[in-house]
Amino acid sequence: PISTGLCGSTEVDVCVLYFNILLSKTSKMSWDAYVDTLISYAPDGSIDRAALFGHDGGMWTPSHAKALKPSDAEMKKIANGMQNKGGDFGANGITIEGIKYKFLRYDEEANLALGKLKGQGGIVIQLSTQAIVIAHCPEGNQQGNCNNAVAKLVDYLRSTGY
Repeated sequence: PISTGLCGSTEVDVCVLYFNILLSKTSKMSWDAYVDTLISYAPDGSIDRAALFGHDGGMWTPSHAKALKPSDAEMKKIANGMQNKGGDFGANGITIEGIKYKFLRYDEEANLALGKLKGQGGIVIQLSTQAIVIAHCPEGNQQGNCNNAVAKLVDYLRSTGY
């Protein structure tokens, strides 16, 4: 931990999230700051694109330049698959933006699904209380770092009721 003195926290990432949220509230209410924060949690480049959705499949981050943008049908399938503890992914894979990733596994304890496609990278999907957080890990990067970054954001969202 590095003490910044800027917001009374000893955790730099908490300050980053705090200032990103403040920035979004001063310009417009937006979940886009959470995409920036999630990407910042993986400074090694393990996340290049991300998105937040509601459990109903409704997109919360449609205007962010680095947002993943699955079709409505793809997002509904992802939402259903996550609510069915990954059951739908085994036979069908995970499709995002027309790219079908091979389903690797579902972790029930963490509510986490993982997918990968050679040449395309990996996908991490995790449920919070009200959100579905999705991150893309570029090919050649460490998907474990992407997993950890998504888990960190999901833990924060859960602590705030989201």
